Amino acid sequence: MPTYDVAVVGAGHNALVSACYLAKAGKKVAVLERRPVIGGAACTEEMFGGYKVDIGSSIHVLFPTTGIMEDIGLAEHGLEYIELDPWGFYPIRGTDKAITFYRSLDKTCDSIAAINPRDAETYREFMTTWADVQRLIWPAMSAPPQMGQTIASVIKAAFSRPGAVRTALKADDLVRQVLIDSTRLLEELFESEELKAALVWLGAQNGPHPDAASSATILGHYGMIHEDGAYRAIGGSGMVSVALGRAFEAMGGTILTNAEVEKVSSLSSTDGARFEVRAGDQTVQAKTVLFGCHVQTALLKLLDRDLVEPNLVRRLEALKVMNGSGFMVRQAVSELPAYAGQALNTRGVGECHHGMQLLCPTVDTLTRSMNLGRVGRTPDYPPVMQMSFTAVDPTLAPEGKHLLYSWSSYHPYHLDGENWDDIAEREADKIWDVVCEYTPNMKGKLIDRYIQSPLEIERRIGLVQGDVTHLEMSMDQMFGFRPLPDLAGYKTTIDGVYLTGASTHPGGGVWGASGRSAAKVMLKDLR
Repeated sequence: MPTYDVAVVGAGHNALVSACYLAKAGKKVAVLERRPVIGGAACTEEMFGGYKVDIGSSIHVLFPTTGIMEDIGLAEHGLEYIELDPWGFYPIRGTDKAITFYRSLDKTCDSIAAINPRDAETYREFMTTWADVQRLIWPAMSAPPQMGQTIASVIKAAFSRPGAVRTALKADDLVRQVLIDSTRLLEELFESEELKAALVWLGAQNGPHPDAASSATILGHYGMIHEDGAYRAIGGSGMVSVALGRAFEAMGGTILTNAEVEKVSSLSSTDGARFEVRAGDQTVQAKTVLFGCHVQTALLKLLDRDLVEPNLVRRLEALKVMNGSGFMVRQAVSELPAYAGQALNTRGVGECHHGMQLLCPTVDTLTRSMNLGRVGRTPDYPPVMQMSFTAVDPTLAPEGKHLLYSWSSYHPYHLDGENWDDIAEREADKIWDVVCEYTPNMKGKLIDRYIQSPLEIERRIGLVQGDVTHLEMSMDQMFGFRPLPDLAGYKTTIDGVYLTGASTHPGGGVWGASGRSAAKVMLKDLR
């Protein structure tokens, strides 16, 4: 039986990033994945007879900016990005007006000014300030969450961006904005109900609920998109994982698919192996183990319970996992939505189809959906975030056909008196009704669909309770607190056992920062 330096449990994109850096450093690494395909929540599969359908993530905002692609040479292994510009589009229900979010802050402000000129200037000031603040903080997000490293990275960023420091110092209300919730901040800043609804729905795509303390910082993140852009991997979101897998195997790494890990046990061995990883009829021995799956799955289900202290068990069980984070319908359609007042080309494609299409008529629409979810009920009028990537990448569908993804947040995993297997079709119909209300041309244009309730998200890609960020991204579970202070540096309290993925710093999203940082920590120990 071969002995590896590292056995990686799970083949999500962070786990694959770690595996690549470890293999690049000369370590012997094996990755075990329970599914027949790699990628976890960054995966694209064929469905509906020739459509390439994303199973988890879709838009990559962060990964293209990290330098990981260049470090590992992913372009040589088939990863190519196309920019989504505009990256956001908010149609105003019942009119031919809309707010369009471009990479260009000037063009975005022009779009907002057509609705409310004062709001356009406020938006410019807010996004400019927060883009600079995010630039100071961002290096710390891409490094292990240790106080010394965090301070050093912020100081280094400050010296390279003195203008950002001046902006932050001048913003005397900045600290308060960091602490309050996004719904309150939007009420303070803006007049237009349409702009407030667009921004609160944008903010709801990441991090804590919009009425949670410190959720306003998520709004500031979009200032960076105006600088860096938002991107789509050609061939599907899963191409990032395909390229990582190819690069890893080219470095001599081993990937085992259909290898669902059942148990990780400690060994008493003379050949250096300290762990045995059992996956059905496949067994791997390794000096160290890196878990790329959910932290609760890793330490409460897969790792030998005798290795985990009872106090740690209780604290892991008490971690805040969202009661579902949303509901996705992946739809094959015969044409794209035709939004009133938007110019289309001969393929029926317009700028409105490039990025996130935000169908949320009022802030109250989102608030009601969120509050119903808290008591185990589904929304009566779901807010919808729509994506149509065949507009920019026709290779995803047969000629003349399209894919339309419709996501709605705050559908609960734990329902009050109902079962997801019984009501998933009903809830998908509600979302389709919203789509057809905004774009009546879609009536009769649905060819097929794949419904991802919170339960289906958990079943298929292992996201506990359907929480796409593993754990709530509230301030008490971020930075050096994620997932717990004594586990925050990717190295667990069990010697030789490490963590990566959305359960760890810096959290959810297709980023790769956790995978790179985890590999750095491991390589120090594996010298």
